[in-house]
Amino acid sequence: MKNNNSVGFKVGGKVVAALAIALALLLCVGAGVWATEETVIDEDIYKPMGDVEVKEGTVINGDVSLNMGSIDVHGIINGNVKANMGSISVYGDVNGDLHADMGSVEILGDVTGDVSARLGSVKVDGSVGGNLKNSLGTTEVTGAVAGDINGGLGDVQIDGEVGGDISSEGKIVAINGTVEGDVNLPKGMVELGPAAVVEGIIMVGEGMVDKSDGAQTGGIEIENELSRAEIDDLFSGFWGIQFPGVSGVLNIFEEGHFIRDLDLEDLSTFVQIGIIGWFGHLLQGLLTMIILFALSVLIYVLFPRQVGKVEEAIKTNTGMAFLWGFLAFIVAIPLMILLAITIIGIPLILVLILLLAVAWILGYVGITIMLGGWVLESAKMTSDNPMLNILVGVALLGFVSFVPVIGSLVSLAVAIMAVGASLSSRFGTNLNFSRIPSAK
Repeated sequence: MKNNNSVGFKVGGKVVAALAIALALLLCVGAGVWATEETVIDEDIYKPMGDVEVKEGTVINGDVSLNMGSIDVHGIINGNVKANMGSISVYGDVNGDLHADMGSVEILGDVTGDVSARLGSVKVDGSVGGNLKNSLGTTEVTGAVAGDINGGLGDVQIDGEVGGDISSEGKIVAINGTVEGDVNLPKGMVELGPAAVVEGIIMVGEGMVDKSDGAQTGGIEIENELSRAEIDDLFSGFWGIQFPGVSGVLNIFEEGHFIRDLDLEDLSTFVQIGIIGWFGHLLQGLLTMIILFALSVLIYVLFPRQVGKVEEAIKTNTGMAFLWGFLAFIVAIPLMILLAITIIGIPLILVLILLLAVAWILGYVGITIMLGGWVLESAKMTSDNPMLNILVGVALLGFVSFVPVIGSLVSLAVAIMAVGASLSSRFGTNLNFSRIPSAK
């Protein structure tokens, strides 16, 4: 008869041995993971074009700069981050300042310094240790900003925490979080949700404060109270397109140093004298491309939804868009002549020219984004950055315009298509308006 104690001892011994082996394996794997060293880069990083990804476990002791591309930070950067014509996404840590020109900023991690952006949206889901300034674009905070927020000409949405003041020259500042400082809005509307807490004073020059039940403030001061409809009229152009003040746009260019030491008298002399020869023609063409690129970027940032719908109208109904543009030019010329004859209708000629100009630039931006996307896709350089698409599209159309005869024909076709796409989509507000009404 077998000894039960002996059998139990053998079974127990096997179990203990198996557990010991499993523990040893876990220790080996853990030791391997713990022994993995992080990557440390002790220098600045600059890349003229493309994308930069700072992977998790990477530490950069220096600044990171990029032109035309996106920066994704999953690791740690002990320095400043700057992107021109590109987006910045922070999932890790940036122990320094962050700046973006003509691109969006998304912060899901932590930035210890200041955050500034021009011509792009800013979204903070993480934290910003300094101030936040967005010259032209929407600003959304669901995380925390320790300092002040300057929303520039864009709308501001606060669902998180702001440790300083909020100022904006946009239409709406919506708050459903906590603001420890004051809120200053020269004109527009401050919307306070039920969870809004503003410890300082809300100061509005022209506009209103829409306060929900439960919202708390340290005080409200309104110099000239307007209704919601009056505020809409204050910011509206035509077909619901919003236009900021001219002074505000000029401030963007001054603050962004787009205009440096420009002598207007010398510029006037340069234009009046003109430049003769092929070199002058090339120089004037390049200057035109630069101006068109800057204007196109500005239009896209101000009206991204309208530009998107105009681009969609070109893609989905090319023939109808071209027909609308052709008819617009056919009708506009005799109409302007008729208005000029009547004398009284001369002011309407300026309105008609303005409408055609707005239709052209809105459609032109949509065309450049579409063409730039096609070129980059063909070159297997697909980019989600619309600014890069605009740059490539403007350059393509600009260089084609240098070709004799063909360049003129292409420019004319682009103008007709641009105007037609804007009209057929009602300046990017309604794609259903894509059919020419039938005569009855």
